[in-house]
Amino acid sequence: MNEMDARVKNRLLVCLAALVLVGLCVGDAFWDRELPEPPAPSLQGTPPPAGSVSAQVPAPPAEGAGNPAPEPDPGASGPDVSVPGPSAEEPRIPSEPVESYARWLARQIAEELTTPGMTEYEKAKAGYDYLVQNVSKGEAVCPELWRIYQKDPDTPVSFLENRTVSVLRFDIGMCEDQAAALTLLLREMGLEAEYIPGFIFSIQGDAMDHAWMMAKVDGTWYHLDPDLESYRARRGRIIYQYFLKGDEEFYRTHRWGQNAIDAGYLGEEQNEELRQYLGHPCPEDHDPAAEPQRLKGRAEPEASKALLLAEKAQKQAEDEIAAYEAEHGALAPIRLNMEPPVFGWDGYGPEIW
Repeated sequence: MNEMDARVKNRLLVCLAALVLVGLCVGDAFWDRELPEPPAPSLQGTPPPAGSVSAQVPAPPAEGAGNPAPEPDPGASGPDVSVPGPSAEEPRIPSEPVESYARWLARQIAEELTTPGMTEYEKAKAGYDYLVQNVSKGEAVCPELWRIYQKDPDTPVSFLENRTVSVLRFDIGMCEDQAAALTLLLREMGLEAEYIPGFIFSIQGDAMDHAWMMAKVDGTWYHLDPDLESYRARRGRIIYQYFLKGDEEFYRTHRWGQNAIDAGYLGEEQNEELRQYLGHPCPEDHDPAAEPQRLKGRAEPEASKALLLAEKAQKQAEDEIAAYEAEHGALAPIRLNMEPPVFGWDGYGPEIW
């Protein structure tokens, strides 16, 4: 394992541990909580009012504060959702080298998910459901696998492409991987979509780095966070808490773009990079909201089984690279675009260990 691979592993394991520990400590109660009621979010260079919540790390509300409405029974409304999943017998491998393996993967899945006459809303939901149903949280599998399936194996691909492959080929990835994969998938389905780096908050109210994405549906931009939705989708339920939401709703639990810059969490160098990911104003939640449903076949593997699945995927990828190198010679060393923008390998937030 080279130095970069070690940094990748350590960084992603810390991210995984953060969400696992939060889940073990507080369960669904954490994800149902809200931060203190914020003012209108600041976007595209408009600063929030002085002393607003975005200027500081928001403290969690006092225990018992607020009376959120009971969560609807996901089995009581809406039909079951069944989306195509990958086939172990027919792995997604192109018959000849392609320009971009990540985009090729996204195109194959987009073709499986779409049907003639689908609306933009239906496309966004199909792509979102696909990730929530199929993807398990874990370290990205074999970040250089794309090299053996592309016409040019020696020119590094973009961060989005590099991060997408593990999710769309092996159904494994962290928040950055899932956000990148959904961005490329929805683009292949004909929607405008952008990757968003930002913050969520620990149970103590500490800001922690995170990634999600935005998509434009019927002329309006919305937030989508498949990683957090997947966490809430344990036991097969999906309540669409993070699907097609507006700024006001997401500002309760997330910070991004200009409002993250105004919060003062980062240094100027990081803020300058964050300005490349300001996103778009998302004026409202989608109306109507998606009804809670159960995803057929969704069964989050136990931790031990998930590790075995990841090890099996890693072994498969390494075997494919070994077969390629036996025929074409060893791949030349290159620097892969895996480092998360803005936050780097160190991330942001409290130490986990």
